Amino acid sequence: MNTSTQSKSWMITLPLAGAAAAYVFLVFLPAQRRIGDIRDELNTKREFIANAQMLAPSVLVAHEKLAALTGHDERWQRQTPSRSQLPAVFAGINLAARAAGATTTQFEPQTPIPHETVTQYPLKMSVLGSHQSILRFVRSLERMPASIWVNDLRLEVTRESGENLQCEVDLGVFCRSSE
Repeated sequence: MNTSTQSKSWMITLPLAGAAAAYVFLVFLPAQRRIGDIRDELNTKREFIANAQMLAPSVLVAHEKLAALTGHDERWQRQTPSRSQLPAVFAGINLAARAAGATTTQFEPQTPIPHETVTQYPLKMSVLGSHQSILRFVRSLERMPASIWVNDLRLEVTRESGENLQCEVDLGVFCRSSE
């Protein structure tokens, strides 16, 4: 081969090699990096989907619990009196004592205690009666549809008669804060 042909071949080979190198470094390798990043992202999303499928039973259990809590909340809202119904609840408590065979000796509503969604109306009450009548009265309080907490209950034998008991009870009657 002669020198002129050899130099011509280098003049063609060098620009082609430069173009190939430029293509590799400017197009091919960045594209491969992007493809690798997309594969990593795709694998991450596949793992997420696989993990999400494993969570499906937990989600079902959470939905069932939410439905049960919602049902409980709705029942509580229906049963809990509003402030305007409070006198009827107090009358029901007094009637429950009479129906149980006990005599009300003290009935003192206390200062209301407001909470976020309910208001507690404390009530100090004393009843006098036999052991059975006091027990019937406490059971009737538990069966009332209104939310009533027995905060404190004290029983004392009366001095006049060893058969009657004096029952002092601190109740908390809960009412919805809004009508």
